[in-house]
Amino acid sequence: MRNRIFLHVIISCFVIAMFLPNQVFGADFTVKIGHKLPLTGHWEYYGRDSKRGMDLALDYINSQGGIKSMGGAKLVNIYSDSQSRPEIAVSEAERLIDSEKVHMLTGDIFSALSVPTARKAEERKIVYYVPVAAADVITQSGYKYVFRQSTPGSIWGSGMVPFVKYLRDQRGITIKKVAVMNNATEWGKSVAKGIIPALEKAGFEVVSHVEYNHKAADFTTDLRKAHANKPDLVIRVAFLRDAVELSRQHLMRRVKAPHIGISSGDTMREMIEKLGDNAEGKLAEDTFNWDLKPAKWANDMFKKAWGADMYNEIAAHFQGMLVIKAALEIAGNKIDFPNASLAKQREAIREAFTEVKLKPGKQIIFPWEEISFAPGGQNTFGGQNPFVIHQVTKGTFVTVWPDKYAAKSLDLKAAGF
Repeated sequence: MRNRIFLHVIISCFVIAMFLPNQVFGADFTVKIGHKLPLTGHWEYYGRDSKRGMDLALDYINSQGGIKSMGGAKLVNIYSDSQSRPEIAVSEAERLIDSEKVHMLTGDIFSALSVPTARKAEERKIVYYVPVAAADVITQSGYKYVFRQSTPGSIWGSGMVPFVKYLRDQRGITIKKVAVMNNATEWGKSVAKGIIPALEKAGFEVVSHVEYNHKAADFTTDLRKAHANKPDLVIRVAFLRDAVELSRQHLMRRVKAPHIGISSGDTMREMIEKLGDNAEGKLAEDTFNWDLKPAKWANDMFKKAWGADMYNEIAAHFQGMLVIKAALEIAGNKIDFPNASLAKQREAIREAFTEVKLKPGKQIIFPWEEISFAPGGQNTFGGQNPFVIHQVTKGTFVTVWPDKYAAKSLDLKAAGF
């Protein structure tokens, strides 16, 4: 009798294991996310902070039960250092794909690193998720395995124009002539491609367009060219180092026209730290700020961990992990993921990204109505009214426009108007 009961128990357990393989074994399975970041070299500070955002998101996701469709499978972040060099970014992508056998790739931050990585990912049939890099070409190449969360550079450019019109039409600021400065990178060129025609269409005269080498030691000549035709406003696109140096040299020249930045260097807290009191009042366009209502829960977590508020690059990588989690949940319902071949797992992830549809709540920390992806891989809603203007106030970025997001009133005098 005992033997018969024991046999029944064994058979029952076997049957359960057959029909619920993910639930029984999934907790021991891990999904490997290959992160490519500039952890050394010219852009290492972006990589360091972005890694903090990714690690925080990974801990949050795993603490909430991992990938439930895979029986609680945990995510694992596997990092590589692109050294801020495009050729290293590609070789590291190959290493992650072949040696680390990651399920998908993400990261890079900069378009100069992301553009060649996108080509390689498409060639190797593995998803490459782009949280930040904004060069238009990334999602204009007909790729099937590349998905971008961030807004394309040209839309970043045209997205600044409503604020400039607001200054002119509603705040009575005399703005007729505008100068545009951008670093000569894929990112800078994409932004300029969007902002110049949008400014002209809105009735502004673009009196100079200056492309400069962001690695240069001195920007005196570039600033002289930008201000030569006495613009009422200068709009610039810079990384951290050049944003800081442009600000310092702009102050030294004592020219009248104020500068407004578009993301990146002008939206990093290190810009404030390096400029000190000279950062007060500065304006910049962004898709994110820590004081936006959707961001509060994530920013509170980050501030508790690191003692500082999130900025765009950190938030974008944190958000990217939430999107990846959503895609993996879909993939886990498509196939018996833990027991499928790596090639099938990677393909299921690609198919899943085409079906992702995140809504506000604890899924989106940006002021977006949805995250989903159009053919070509671009985040459909990321370019729809996503921009805010923040102003440095008492050493921190505070959202001042549009009114529905503003935490305080815009201080025109502090901004140089």
